[in-house]
Amino acid sequence: MNRHLLRALLALYPRAWRNRYGADLAGLTEDLISAGEIRPLSAVVNLAGGAALEWGRVLAGSRCVVGELAAAGLVAGIVFAALHPPLLTSTALVVLPQSPQSAQAATSNGAPDPYTATQEVVAGSYPVLLNALPKVRPVMSLNELRRNVQIGSPSPYIVSVSAKGENTADAEATANAVANSYLGYVSSSPSPVGRVQARMLELATSATGRPLPASLLITGGFGALCGSIAGATVALALGRAGRRFRISR
Repeated sequence: MNRHLLRALLALYPRAWRNRYGADLAGLTEDLISAGEIRPLSAVVNLAGGAALEWGRVLAGSRCVVGELAAAGLVAGIVFAALHPPLLTSTALVVLPQSPQSAQAATSNGAPDPYTATQEVVAGSYPVLLNALPKVRPVMSLNELRRNVQIGSPSPYIVSVSAKGENTADAEATANAVANSYLGYVSSSPSPVGRVQARMLELATSATGRPLPASLLITGGFGALCGSIAGATVALALGRAGRRFRISR
């Protein structure tokens, strides 16, 4: 066998094992190949498999393997939560003037209120969002703003503007920016739906959602749990493999 290949294979073994048995194993392997009792390819497979089993014994015999993988899972979970913080949601409410008689009749019959539905569409329209962009937080593109804002109606004549943000201040600023932009748009003469005397019913002054510390705790704890399970599984599997190897020899 090529000596460079033999040294590379021995380098796969744990350092302590290699320092104690490496020279003897190298000599024995060369003798067996020279005597024709083993083929070079078989020697490569045996050496690589032996290295894997020795590392398995090291891991299975280490009392820290479960703790180490649990700690790694905890760190990974915290890093993931920090890089992907939970978004908070803040909502501003706009009240509309009384709808025309036809809309009132439709609502009394249980049908959707077309007047409020139309204003929902307007609140999420291109010109409204475009005019709100300078005041949203943080700075974002129009497409990002469209993804972070949701227009709804909790009741007839009420339009809700909900915005997502990484913190309360950003969510509040974005929701209020879009709501004020809508009010300015529908009260102007160029509005395609005509002038609407809507007014702010409730500014966005709070936000709901999971706070970052809680997210770090939950995600980190889940990562630690997964790491513990993985560590226990690896230690058990490698320990059994090592015992089977000793029995078969």
